Amino acid sequence: MCKPTCEEIVEVKELDWLGVGLPEVCKTEKRVKSPSEWSTTDIEDVENNVDILLAADIAYDNELTDGFFKSVFDLMTRGRPKTLYVALERRYNFTLEDLDVTCKSYDHFRKCLCDLEGEYECTEGLAVSGSSSQAKSSLWSKVIEGQSEDKGQKSTPMKCLKIMSERVSTDFPCYSDYTRVKELELWKVSSTFLP
Repeated sequence: MCKPTCEEIVEVKELDWLGVGLPEVCKTEKRVKSPSEWSTTDIEDVENNVDILLAADIAYDNELTDGFFKSVFDLMTRGRPKTLYVALERRYNFTLEDLDVTCKSYDHFRKCLCDLEGEYECTEGLAVSGSSSQAKSSLWSKVIEGQSEDKGQKSTPMKCLKIMSERVSTDFPCYSDYTRVKELELWKVSSTFLP
């Protein structure tokens, strides 16, 4: 929570995880219809001014979790480096498939998180230029064991990005009416541009 003297701005925007990244904005539209809709200024802010992203309770359906991580990748590869904090609780369920109590949604979340980590190259050198039309996830290719995928564009300058994650301790004061459970986890996902 912000201190009373804090002048930081917090905005909440709708993001369809199963869509294709940030929504396209009609440039002729004079104003947005609701506060949760995106404007051209909002997209520019994500690329140029946003440092921190927050998410919670995102691991309960594998398809939505996959969409969430695609959206995270799209956001993390736009503009400046960003840090995402994800809070979630491991939810145990008895499954007929396993005839046991499992955390399949959480396990899928962890797999997606591991898959996201790594170094990426921008094959066209455009994804960090600040232009949303150029900052597309398809411009990035993951570097596998120090080798990047050869796209036949050796003369094109490359920009490299590293995404890493770590579990953060939840041993800090609670400022809301919430009973912290032992299944609560907080994850920090950071992007850093490499020289």
